[in-house]
Amino acid sequence: MSILSTLKLAFRAMWRNLVRTLLTMLGIVFGIGAVIAMVSGGQGAQESVRQVFQNLGTNVLQVLNGSQSSFGAAGGMGSRQSLTWDDWRAMDPSHGGAGG
Repeated sequence: MSILSTLKLAFRAMWRNLVRTLLTMLGIVFGIGAVIAMVSGGQGAQESVRQVFQNLGTNVLQVLNGSQSSFGAAGGMGSRQSLTWDDWRAMDPSHGGAGG
């Protein structure tokens, strides 16, 4: 069989099964669209996370209160007030603390 006769036979079969052909084409289009959407969504999320970490920079210090535990039960973050205003003044460069 030549290529031309094979193509004629294929198009004739597609024309005879038009609904099956259209549904298959629709499935392929939706499948490719879903893959493109998932990849672009993943890249967007990756870029967003990268920007968050980039905006933090190297001169950012996060200080958090500890959690208090009593008799095996731990309180949530900030249940123990371990930081004072003096601690804040020691870290704040505008008040003559470290970093200034």
